[in-house]
Amino acid sequence: MTRFSVYRHSFPAERSTPGGKLALSEPDGRAVGYYRRTAWPRHDERVFMPLRSDWSTRACTIARGIDVVGDPWTLLILREAFAGALRFDEFTARTGISDKALSARLKDAVSAGLIERVEITDGPRPRAEYRLSESGADALPILHAFALWADKHAPHPERGTLGINCRACGARAQSADVCLSCGSRLTAENTRWTRPGEWDGAQVDLVGAQQP
Repeated sequence: MTRFSVYRHSFPAERSTPGGKLALSEPDGRAVGYYRRTAWPRHDERVFMPLRSDWSTRACTIARGIDVVGDPWTLLILREAFAGALRFDEFTARTGISDKALSARLKDAVSAGLIERVEITDGPRPRAEYRLSESGADALPILHAFALWADKHAPHPERGTLGINCRACGARAQSADVCLSCGSRLTAENTRWTRPGEWDGAQVDLVGAQQP
């Protein structure tokens, strides 16, 4: 891991974390690392510990995939895009992300080809919609894998679970990409979610890649 000493006053974006560390954030609010205090050679020097690096050129396909969709906010934005969110305010309301952070994540998602930004001009005021691309729609099994893993290894009995159902046969999915009951692929067009928590069990037929 890359390490280098920096002076505290050099980065106004520092903030204290609950653990007493000093976090370094980018202007859009994304944390990029934290400082660890060093005793040598000077008491006011700190070692910067980056949270992540650029993995886009790694030989490992897992690393390259994480580089594109590994950010937690990006995954939640994709979740809401599958659930039908299109407008900026819908993503903020459904995820709790700040406007500044959402702007940065949507820009990154559009640049990565996960989301398509579409200008809508048929109303009284122009507006932008953010729609899943084919690449973004292909990320659905990733979200399903997270949900199934959390059901098994990180359960929360008071919050419920995300129900993943095959629309072809109605069975609850036990796999991330294929219905084990009827063999149908769990694409967005063939999947219905039952959403827990604040959604109070609402059922949502997913939305996949859309044409402008």
